Amino acid sequence: MNGAIVLRLAYREFRESLRARGLVLLALVVGGAGSALASFGHNLAQVGAVQGFGPTAASLVNLIMLSVPLVGLVTGAQAVAGERERRSLAYILSQPVSRTEFLLGKFGGMMGALVVALALAFGWLGLVLHRAGEPLPGGVFLAFVALTAGLGAAVFAVGLAISVAVTHPGAALGAAVLAWAALVFLTDLALLAGAVVLHLGPPALLAATFLNPVQAYKVAAVALLQPALDVLGPVGMYAADTLGPRLLPLLVADLLLWTAAPLVVAVWLFRRRDVPV
Repeated sequence: MNGAIVLRLAYREFRESLRARGLVLLALVVGGAGSALASFGHNLAQVGAVQGFGPTAASLVNLIMLSVPLVGLVTGAQAVAGERERRSLAYILSQPVSRTEFLLGKFGGMMGALVVALALAFGWLGLVLHRAGEPLPGGVFLAFVALTAGLGAAVFAVGLAISVAVTHPGAALGAAVLAWAALVFLTDLALLAGAVVLHLGPPALLAATFLNPVQAYKVAAVALLQPALDVLGPVGMYAADTLGPRLLPLLVADLLLWTAAPLVVAVWLFRRRDVPV
């Protein structure tokens, strides 16, 4: 594998991702919502008051759980399917470019654009907090941004696998939206139904958390921002009692696995599939 080729392809994908405006819109939504939450979250009675980073980031978690997977899955699902629709895929692969290099370049470019979007969003939030005189815990701040990027990497990888598996762009987009609904909404409903009907206890519900990157991100973010996991109910208290300080590293490893496994599947499928001219 040629690293220089991967970098060139990543730069090409980086520019296309920014032109698509989805990640730019994500930066505006997260940055604007974060600034609004910092200004008005718990200080409606105090004009000009700003709450700290911890409460603001905790309030942002649910918005991030909705927006980052949607943008990541849709962008990833169009990465290869869009090249097929533009009839540029066969041309690119006719060059001295392997299919593995092509997919890794796509993934790297999308991740680069996501990092820029998150830097803009959280940079603006940090500026708002700094100008208000609120302390900014550098370690926790950077860890939260990195954790959000980890969620983005996982959903980009899943979207890329969808883009390879589903050849038509419209069908790939539909599959991405269904995957988003399954990860964000249907899993919660299934777990709730399972807990009621099958009497699933905290151990089973905690295990199910590791099977969903969005839920893994939620628990990891809460563990990072609020070490007392009782806000997550019996599952959080069970996780704290059972895993203790190992919980956050295990959840980060889970996000990494959710990134690596779909990428491997995407490469495997792509190397065995004919490319339409």
